Amino acid sequence: MQQPYSEREALGQNWLKNVENGKYFSEEFVAHLDLPSSEDTLVVILTTRRILLVKVTKLKVGWDVPIADLSTISLETSGISVSLPLLALTSSSSLP
Repeated sequence: MQQPYSEREALGQNWLKNVENGKYFSEEFVAHLDLPSSEDTLVVILTTRRILLVKVTKLKVGWDVPIADLSTISLETSGISVSLPLLALTSSSSLP
């Protein structure tokens, strides 16, 4: 089924396809969330296989967690809660 065009979704997909010079180009985009930051625009991108923290202006990944490595996912009254194990975080670049 074809979805109507969403500028927000297109932006998230663009970041995913271009981050780290296309390293995640073959990933299937699900959604993204803008995070408040005083230094730079940060977004969390969810694909069908992983969760990425992306520094938008430099198109660099702060961390990359495969979905299979998540500790817990639970439905909360305010949304979805995801627990990330500290050992699963792999840093491919440093963020301030």
